[in-house]
Amino acid sequence: MIEICNGILEKDPKTKIVVFTDGRIGAGEAARDALVKSGLGCTCLDREDSVEETNKKIAWYQYGDATEEDKRRPRVLVLHFAHAAGLNLQTECYNMILFTPLYIGAGGTSGDAVADASTELQAIGRVYRPGQPQPFVFVYRIEVKGPANEECFDGQLIRRNTDKETIDMAINSGE
Repeated sequence: MIEICNGILEKDPKTKIVVFTDGRIGAGEAARDALVKSGLGCTCLDREDSVEETNKKIAWYQYGDATEEDKRRPRVLVLHFAHAAGLNLQTECYNMILFTPLYIGAGGTSGDAVADASTELQAIGRVYRPGQPQPFVFVYRIEVKGPANEECFDGQLIRRNTDKETIDMAINSGE
């Protein structure tokens, strides 16, 4: 994730990046800690934040930098997939990192692939909207692999969440 962020910011130091994580498994904290340790820093929504504070933090990523204070803020916003609904970040954010694949399952159950794919697509929709100023949106997906580059659970989830039939069901394209 750090390498991806640094590469994005090398090309466009003024851009803002959104990182989506599965907040139920501590991925938001892991992403935040890595970004802080790297020196990039980030903005996270905290449970203790008031509605006003949450809205202020999100607004930093909805609009261009107008002040010197804006320019000094971190370029990366870390959100949980639960925050995917209703945000419009497409004006300033055209780079997104899916830090973890979404899996609404428990133990040995398969979860709901359609709901997971739909939520991931909804997250992407936060930065990809008709009429946005940037002609392209870049979505980076991080996949954990084994020591010998073998597929792990992430790979299975990514394959499941990006399966064409599952996505068609998630967006109701059959209707």
